Amino acid sequence: MKLDDINLYEMLQFHPESGQILLGQERMLLFRQGAFAILRKLLRKHLGESYYKKLLFEFGYACGKGDYENLTSAFDWDTEADKMGSGPVMHSWEGIVRSESQIMDFDHETGYFYHIGLWKNSYEAEIHLQEFGLSDEAVCYTLTGYASGYGSAFTGRDLLAIERKCVGKGDEVCEVEMKPVKDWDADKVAPWLNALAETTGFVRIQEEIIKAQKQVLQELMTPIIPVVEGIIIMPLVGSIDSSRAREITRALLAGISTHRAKVVILDVTGVAVIDSGVADHLNKTIQAARLKGARTIITGISDAVAETVVDLGIDWGEVDTLRDLQTGLVTALAGMGKQIIDSKGRI
Repeated sequence: MKLDDINLYEMLQFHPESGQILLGQERMLLFRQGAFAILRKLLRKHLGESYYKKLLFEFGYACGKGDYENLTSAFDWDTEADKMGSGPVMHSWEGIVRSESQIMDFDHETGYFYHIGLWKNSYEAEIHLQEFGLSDEAVCYTLTGYASGYGSAFTGRDLLAIERKCVGKGDEVCEVEMKPVKDWDADKVAPWLNALAETTGFVRIQEEIIKAQKQVLQELMTPIIPVVEGIIIMPLVGSIDSSRAREITRALLAGISTHRAKVVILDVTGVAVIDSGVADHLNKTIQAARLKGARTIITGISDAVAETVVDLGIDWGEVDTLRDLQTGLVTALAGMGKQIIDSKGRI
């Protein structure tokens, strides 16, 4: 296949009946440019200027490598030059940028690679000017990332593309230079090489933070409250799905062991709805607590929850179900031979 054979008029398959656009076996998406402008503004707002640039560069890099793999596996290119040029030509067809190669010289055996290209009508430069105004530096972060990733995949070596000129900073045209990382001045390439490492680390840190926050929320949603020796209360609030129901079981069994509880009060006053899956999990939780030697009292069952339990035929005949937490606590204390007495000695 030659570069001149690329024709998205013929290659794209539109399937509105299934909501898909296909290029071979690959699904394509059609977005208006304004959607990407919104995304760039949000990334800049929430990540800050530094990570915003680095994330866009890494995104472009990953897309470039991915496109090279897809294009080389889907099509049999006549020459190596066709194979290298297919990515930029696809960009032109996709409305991303008009890419025009000025110099393209490479040798797979020696690892030599050098490219100079012009980018016309860059969507990135256009968005940046519209949303942020004139910049004091080049702004086509995803495009330089894409070129770097595509070129690196083509050569099997680390290449880096850097804009020498950019419309986003007032130049008449965007001009890109690409060559092996080792051939660049170390100080000039450091920010872009760091981008690939730092954004990966940043995402990993963010994932760890989210995981820790999720753990804290789970603990807050399944609190164990020891009231007196041998009695613990677990108040449940909000919706309960199967995942949270499993967490409730885990936390309750751990609470029974930690506090050596003989009586467990599950207060469901704050639970409006329980589905069949959750009811089954709660039933298993009660059975598990019994196996741990703890008696379960359920308090605060709403009319809706009561109807669900009855409709599902769940047998809680051996479980004390009481109208409110106060009554449940009094009952639990009585079962252990204890009473609540006020300061004047009244029960």
